[in-house]
Amino acid sequence: MSNCYENKSILYTEYFFKQLNKTKNKIYESYVINRILTLLNDHTLKFVTQQYVRLSDTHYALTDLYFPQLGLHIEIDEGHHYDLKQANVVERGNDFKIEKKILSQSEKDRIRQSHIVNRTSHDLKRINVFKHLENGETLSLFDINNQVDRLVDYIRIVRDELVTSTKFQNWNIENEFNPNTYIEKGYLDANDEIIFLSSDDVCKCFGAKLNPYKSGGVKNPQDKGILIWFPKLYENDEWLNSISEDDQFIYEKNKNNIKNGEMYDIWKKGEKRRLVFGRVRNNLINKGTSLFKFYGLYELHDLNKESGGTWKLVSKRVELK
Repeated sequence: MSNCYENKSILYTEYFFKQLNKTKNKIYESYVINRILTLLNDHTLKFVTQQYVRLSDTHYALTDLYFPQLGLHIEIDEGHHYDLKQANVVERGNDFKIEKKILSQSEKDRIRQSHIVNRTSHDLKRINVFKHLENGETLSLFDINNQVDRLVDYIRIVRDELVTSTKFQNWNIENEFNPNTYIEKGYLDANDEIIFLSSDDVCKCFGAKLNPYKSGGVKNPQDKGILIWFPKLYENDEWLNSISEDDQFIYEKNKNNIKNGEMYDIWKKGEKRRLVFGRVRNNLINKGTSLFKFYGLYELHDLNKESGGTWKLVSKRVELK
């Protein structure tokens, strides 16, 4: 079966270089990641650089390289002189580097606007580029390469074991972002970390047509009692929206108190259930500023003229008719 590389996919090409570009200012990290990918030369493996991972309700990790199909994270340790001087980063033994709860609002917004994966049984491997962490003396290129070579061998073994057990599915970015993929499957499941390139692609899954003058949402023609919603789940110019750390609740509030009162009547009369496709920052490809992540089906839980509306998760899976 041919892959997107062999098919000369422009979408895959954009994705590949966009991911590498995120490491351009970190010379060791950039080298190690490039060497791993070059030695693997496997375009059926999805990789993500600078991946946020939720460790708990209050802590996040930012891993240097992530292979979703393998559940494998790679950390390139550039020494305590790099990590511990940053107030929001600590070392945790052989575990993830984690960001403390005390973050600036801009840092919180940056995390919330990014695509976050939940930590389950993910594996973590490290590449160390420093001989002495205190004085910043680096290992030789020979020693760094030896570590990378052993890691690449490990990655191949893990992949081959999944292939043998028929648990490995080749990655195809064209299929991943194609709404027809999910129409054929017959459902959307938030556990699959589904992301769409545009709100129009979302609408295709439901046979809906987006009004360009009402880009915040559209009624679901498959169920008139459900709104297909495209919120910014973080503070922006007009809204104080947010989502709980466990994704169970969404809080919707307008910054303008008068407008918030007007929205109270709209919420009260409108659809009480919403399919939520939250906007996340586009760090995958060159086209567009936002992508749309599926969070699940939510229903109206609480309504207040001052605090706004609260939506509660009902199901992470929705059937497509």
